[in-house]
Amino acid sequence: MGLFDLLRPAQKTTTATPRDTLAVEITADELALIEWLAYAGYNQANHHGLAERPADGPVPAFVKALRMRVGAAMAADDNPAGIPLFEHEIESIERAVRALDASYYTRQHQEVQAGVDLIRQLHVRLGYAQAVRYLGDVPVFRDALP
Repeated sequence: MGLFDLLRPAQKTTTATPRDTLAVEITADELALIEWLAYAGYNQANHHGLAERPADGPVPAFVKALRMRVGAAMAADDNPAGIPLFEHEIESIERAVRALDASYYTRQHQEVQAGVDLIRQLHVRLGYAQAVRYLGDVPVFRDALP
């Protein structure tokens, strides 16, 4: 699997449902780390000519989806604790960490190690997944939406 694969959407490994209904919660700090990993992976792939520049800029679709969830969470709750991350999305983070860990690109070993630690934590949290609701098409944690 090459760095180019980081930019492809993760294949769902969970049972197919009309909508994802269970997710783990990630904090703002975890989101910042995930964004760093995604961009570093994209830049690495782009540097080696393995990635095509998306028409709407160098932002992986995965990161755009997470940013949309931040906005939706803020609309649903004045002070959201975190945003939903689905099981199949953890695979995108795993691919980014593997790609960066295996490359000579990064001198930021602490960030890559933090990514490895985050993946471990996310897999543990899967046992405590929470129900999500949808604000339009964007998932949020909230028991009662208007």
